[in-house]
Amino acid sequence: MSQEFFYENNQEFFYENNQEILKDNNLINEIKEFQNNYYSVNKKNFFFKKQQKIDCATEISEKCDINTLLNNSVFIIPNTNSIFFDYTIFKVFANPANYNNIINHINHLINYCIQYFERYNVHINLSSFTITAYERYKKLIMDFE
Repeated sequence: MSQEFFYENNQEFFYENNQEILKDNNLINEIKEFQNNYYSVNKKNFFFKKQQKIDCATEISEKCDINTLLNNSVFIIPNTNSIFFDYTIFKVFANPANYNNIINHINHLINYCIQYFERYNVHINLSSFTITAYERYKKLIMDFE
């Protein structure tokens, strides 16, 4: 399955198997709604948030299509050998239950770039990444190596 992404009039599109598909621009709003619902039922902790964030991410990843989440958080910039990783989307669904899916997705993108461009670049939006976030994703980072 090959995917290429491009932008036109501030709309994000991608080609999948040579078919043009409009990406879901409502994904972030949908995720925020899931988060708000989760935290309305489960009072947001001020301290000891790690497990609560993992539980919320697990719930979101169960309610949203994992491929949609992955394709919106880690993707190839159109017509380049550059992979873009958006932590701001990644953090709301990444949890130990889907670490293998995440690793496989990233490896697929890397292999695609190597196959077609012989090398790859990675651009990362680490906005809001913290030391506690590193602790939360440490296993994923170690498994990726």
